[in-house]
Amino acid sequence: MKSSPKTTSFNRRLTVTMSLLVLGTALALTLGGWVLLVAPSVESAAQVRVNSIRNLLEYELRRLFVDTERLLRTSRSWLTDEKISLEGDALKHRFMPVLSQHHELSLVLVANSAGGEWMLMKQPDDTWLNQITFPEDEQGRPAHFLTWDKTGRLVGEARRESGYDPRTRPWFKAAMEAPAGQPVWTEIYQFYDDQQPGVTAALRIPERRDDRDLVVALDLRLIDLAHYLNRISIGERGLAMLFTEQGRVLGITRQKLSGDQGQPDDFVFKRVSELDWGPLKIGVDHWLNRLEQGATDTHFLHQGDVWHLGLRRLSLGNQRLWLGIYLPFSELVPGLGFRLLVLAAVLMLAVVAGVLLAVRMAHAFSGPLEHLAGNSLRIGDLDFEPSPPVDSGLREIRQLATAQDRMRMMLKEAHEALVREHRELQDAQARLIHAAKMESVGRLAAGVAHEVKNPLAIVQMGVDYLG
Repeated sequence: MKSSPKTTSFNRRLTVTMSLLVLGTALALTLGGWVLLVAPSVESAAQVRVNSIRNLLEYELRRLFVDTERLLRTSRSWLTDEKISLEGDALKHRFMPVLSQHHELSLVLVANSAGGEWMLMKQPDDTWLNQITFPEDEQGRPAHFLTWDKTGRLVGEARRESGYDPRTRPWFKAAMEAPAGQPVWTEIYQFYDDQQPGVTAALRIPERRDDRDLVVALDLRLIDLAHYLNRISIGERGLAMLFTEQGRVLGITRQKLSGDQGQPDDFVFKRVSELDWGPLKIGVDHWLNRLEQGATDTHFLHQGDVWHLGLRRLSLGNQRLWLGIYLPFSELVPGLGFRLLVLAAVLMLAVVAGVLLAVRMAHAFSGPLEHLAGNSLRIGDLDFEPSPPVDSGLREIRQLATAQDRMRMMLKEAHEALVREHRELQDAQARLIHAAKMESVGRLAAGVAHEVKNPLAIVQMGVDYLG
C-alpha cells in the first residue's frame, strides 16, 4: 500500500524556507566577506609587517656588518701607517674604545704569518683580557696573559705555555686566501677561547716592515647577535627567528619565553627541529615543509589562533641566512577579535530580524490563505453562505478572494438550478410511473376478459346445442 506524502502547513513551510534562506544568505555573506575582504586585508597586513621587519633587521645587520668591515679597514690603516707592534700597548689603547662602543663585537685579533698573535677581549665583569701569543721557538709556544681593569690598569699577569696557533684558525685561513685589503667573513664556527659559535670578519695586510703578512680580525658571537636581534619588537606574542641554511638558530626576538623552555640564549645554535615552544612546534614543521616547496609564507593554527609565518632570505656578506617571522592574526589587525565578535553579533541580529520578518510575511500570507482554504472547504460542503471579507493588504490575495466569491455565487446559482431541474425530473418520473401502471392494469383487464370470454363462448354453444 502506497503511503500518502507527508504534509505540512504553508505557514510552517514558508517560515522555515525563508529562515533558511536568510541564514544561508548571512553565512554566504560572512564567508564571502572573509574570503574577499578580511583574509586578503590580513594577508596584506602580514606581508607588509613581515617585509618591514625583514627590511629593518636586514638594515640593522647589514649596518653591523658594514661597520665591522669599516673597523677592519681603519685597523689596517693603524697597523700599516703607525707600524704598531704586537708586543706593545698601542694596540690596547686603540682597540679598547672600539670594543667598548661596539657591544656586538666580542674581541679583536691581530696575528702574523709567523704564528704570533695579539688578542683583546672584554670580559663580563668589565675587565679586559689581553693575550699575546709568541711564535713557536725552541721552548715551545709561550703565551702572555694580561688582565686590565676598565680604567686600563694592569691587575693580573701570567705567562704559560700555549698550544694555540692562529694560523690554523678559520679566520686566518680565510684572510690569507682572500685578496689583500679585502674584508672576508668566515662561516659559522666554534671560537677557540669560550667555545661559543660565531662568525669572524678578517682582513689581510701584506708584507709589513718585517716582511710578514698581518691579519686583523673581529669576532661576532652568535649570542651577541641574539641579544641584538632581541631588541626588535615584533609584538606581544609575535617573534622572529634567524636561521642558518643548515637549520641552526642564530637568535630569537623574545626577552622571555613561557614555561621552562629557558631564555633566548638557550636556543642559539640549536637546530630548528629541536625547538619546542609555543607556536614553534607546529610552525617549524610548516617552515621545513614550505621551504622544500619553495614557498615563503604559510599559515597554521595554534591554540585557537591563526598564525602567519613569513620566511625571508638574508644575504650578509657571504652569509646566507633565513629570517622566520611568526605573527598571530589577532595582532596583525588590532581589535580583530572584538571586530569579529561585533560582526558576528550584527549577523546574528540580521538573522533574527530576518527570521522575524519571515514569520511576519508567512503570517501575512498564511492567514488569508487559511481563510480562503476554509471557505473552499465550506463551499465544497455546499455551504454557499457569504463569508466575512478577507483582511489582507496584498492585491493578489484580494483578487483570489474576489474570484472565490464569484465562484461561490456561480456555484450557488448552478446548484439551485440543479435542484429545480432535479425536482422537475422527479415530478415527470412520477407521472410516467403512474401512466405505466395504468397501462399495465388495462392490459391485465383485457387479458382477463379475453380469457374469460372464450370459456363462456364454449358454454354458450353447448347450451345452444342442448336446447
